[in-house]
Amino acid sequence: MATIPAGMRLVTPCHYTYGCANAADGSVWFTEYNHQELRQLNSNGTISVRRMGLAGMFGIAIDKDNNVFIGLELGDVGNPSKIMRITSAGVESYIVTGITRPRQVTTDTAGNIYFATESPSRISRWNKASGTVDILADGLSSSAEGVAVAPDGTVYFSTYGFPESSVAGFVGKISGGIVTTLATGFWRARGLVLNATSDYLYLCNEADQEDQGNSGVLSRIKVSDGTVTKALEGIDYPQFPSRGSDGQIYFALTRDSWIAAYDPAATVTQSSWSGNSAVKLGISGGTWGSGGGDSLKEDIGGVVSITGNVQASAPGGTVNGWIRVPVSFFSLDTNELYTYRCDPEHPTPGIFKLPAINYLTDTGTCLIAAMALREHVGQRWPMSNPGTCTETAASGFRESPTAYLVYFGWNRNSRVDTILSPSYKEAGGKMTIIKGSEPGWIYAGNPWTSSGQTWLGSGKYNSPPSSSSWAEQDLGSFSGKSKYIYVMWHKNGAYRPDSARFRLYDYTEDKQVSVIDETKHADGLSHNDDTFSGWKMLGTTKINITPGTKLRVSQDDPVGATEYMGSDAIMLSDFPVIDNTSLGAADDFETLPVLSVTSTGATGLGSHWGMQGLGSQYTIGSSSSWAATIDSNVVADAPEGNYYVDVSWTYFDADNVNATNVRYAVNGTLLTGTVNQNRSAANQGGSFVQGNSVGTWSGFYRLSGVYAHSHAHPIIVTLNYNSSSYGGKRLVTDMVRFVPQADSAGTGARVVSEQAFSATGVLDVAAGWGNYPDPFRGSTQINYRVDVPKFVSLKVYSVSGVEVADLVHQVQAAGNYHVNFDAAGLPAGVYVYKLLAGGRSFSKAMVHIK
Repeated sequence: MATIPAGMRLVTPCHYTYGCANAADGSVWFTEYNHQELRQLNSNGTISVRRMGLAGMFGIAIDKDNNVFIGLELGDVGNPSKIMRITSAGVESYIVTGITRPRQVTTDTAGNIYFATESPSRISRWNKASGTVDILADGLSSSAEGVAVAPDGTVYFSTYGFPESSVAGFVGKISGGIVTTLATGFWRARGLVLNATSDYLYLCNEADQEDQGNSGVLSRIKVSDGTVTKALEGIDYPQFPSRGSDGQIYFALTRDSWIAAYDPAATVTQSSWSGNSAVKLGISGGTWGSGGGDSLKEDIGGVVSITGNVQASAPGGTVNGWIRVPVSFFSLDTNELYTYRCDPEHPTPGIFKLPAINYLTDTGTCLIAAMALREHVGQRWPMSNPGTCTETAASGFRESPTAYLVYFGWNRNSRVDTILSPSYKEAGGKMTIIKGSEPGWIYAGNPWTSSGQTWLGSGKYNSPPSSSSWAEQDLGSFSGKSKYIYVMWHKNGAYRPDSARFRLYDYTEDKQVSVIDETKHADGLSHNDDTFSGWKMLGTTKINITPGTKLRVSQDDPVGATEYMGSDAIMLSDFPVIDNTSLGAADDFETLPVLSVTSTGATGLGSHWGMQGLGSQYTIGSSSSWAATIDSNVVADAPEGNYYVDVSWTYFDADNVNATNVRYAVNGTLLTGTVNQNRSAANQGGSFVQGNSVGTWSGFYRLSGVYAHSHAHPIIVTLNYNSSSYGGKRLVTDMVRFVPQADSAGTGARVVSEQAFSATGVLDVAAGWGNYPDPFRGSTQINYRVDVPKFVSLKVYSVSGVEVADLVHQVQAAGNYHVNFDAAGLPAGVYVYKLLAGGRSFSKAMVHIK
């Protein structure tokens, strides 16, 4: 590869995938050979596991009725392989049996299925009307791999060749029952697909004759005369392609564990980085440089940091970027990460350590990835025991990276919001909570159905207790970030397992595995049943999240008849969060009055309602205390330095229930400021706004001051109850977090949710709220008033929900504001503008005319 893969973008992580297929709804289905899972990348960016336990999956096709067809390679003795059909209703059957080594599968407009088999080397067709199999081409000179069908019925196919004998493969044509050669000279040719106009074929060649790393090619073949050009070169192990409704060519990069797409119409601008000409850049779909747009910084391995303004060519579009960095820039172990093995939980040879990638952008998010560009010494072939667990390359062969390719796909829309619909999200993604659609508990589901394996969103019971049941949440939308990750479940005694396994992993390694006793709360104690566990941190350090990071919960044997594993929410935070007040029921407080979050402490109390909830209520007359600290046994990697302290509580549906003059102490020093716990964090000076009967979360309130933390002397936050101070009113506590002073969130502003957890009165919407003129031509002015300083967000969306403008995203002082919205570059139609501030949300429609 001379520079970068021009016109290629990355779509989704995968694991040792051979086949992919595009459905009419825009989703991409793909097979995972080692994991034995059939997955679907949905059009909204979520990934569904559609089937587990399917061995030997190679090619895949989807017909116009959304039936899925998969070639299953099940061995070489006795023709055991099959073609499986899975209907849109999930009904499975074998339409073809008694074959060996099926490879690419495709379909025509009539629903007939075409497939290639290596042994014997032939092209066959399953006739939908009769259910019989017709052989279209037999006794081909080398293994048949690919097959494609044109609208006129012409069939094209590809063969692999015999590289070890210096015999190249070819692309053939079947028309009117006659087999002819269209083009020759291909090494290790896999599948092929026709473009939208059927005048070109795109052929995946996984490698060159010597099987060198990154010697793969996506060839373009002119159907009329067999002329061959290279659409892409220098890629690694591209496999069995498919064409999307967008006209792009989708294929798997098997060893790099990605589904990729090639856009023949893409315009790519290539350049050298101004900081070092050895670093090469390629940008399509927009610009990234010194012009207008949003700031985007890409940091690669801590040694290359590139900053520019990024702007998409079309509203809502994605900017695709490639950065090529020589391996000499890094101090990485360039040995293979894993050796040859058949364990389905681990990758195959050729997987190398990759540099860490982080990005920072004003607006939107990035899909990011790194791939190794490999070079070889010696010859891989002849191999010993190829295709087995003991396969070994020829003596003297080795491979190592020569450079790294870094990809980013930037879009102004937040991938977190689009894919996960978080229940709580702060500006800049500092803290995000994802939970189910119901305030109750979420059970792990049945992995065999489309409604199963749902972690969050259904709130339903899906399957009986089983050691094979599991649920999984894709966290790839947080890629490029390092987060503390917390989980929560619904504690219900014997109805929970004592060994629920929470596994954070990606396709190269287990990042963290925790076995949790869900019969207890997050503090390891058993408080009242029918309460939420409180937040349990997975591990003791931040987790680096990659595009392939997933969180799976399963259940270890033995499984009792009533042991339904449960989950309710996931929290990802840039900062340590101490949740010592949501571990049980509030009535436990009478017998367990001392609250502590240190690893040596006894209990934490409270009750979660849905997510954040009631907290702990101090209602007794005797003196009691509460404490929070960054315990190094709980949070092992919190750096020493200065921190802000954010506290929270819950308020209720009646005023003057909670104390109005709460005073916290830090490191034994009582702070002078007071907190009114009948108000939200953002509404301390406002009038009472009713919460709910079981508690409405306040959001975070920042205590005054900055405090030094060290492992020897951690910050200790305390709150003492004394009836003489609080007159019998409730003193309520909930989550506490510690924010490094150096962090961008450490501005002294109250840190509150952008979304409506409480109906606090923070905006005077009657005072001129709206836009003028309306309808408008070209531009309009949006007017609003802020009554007290707060964080304000103002965005404009199309009626389909696509964000078209981010107008305000900052803390604003009290006053009147007039913001211009320029729609000159947008089509006429209805647009919705949404104002978020202090927990309230206001939306209005406006009409743009031409």
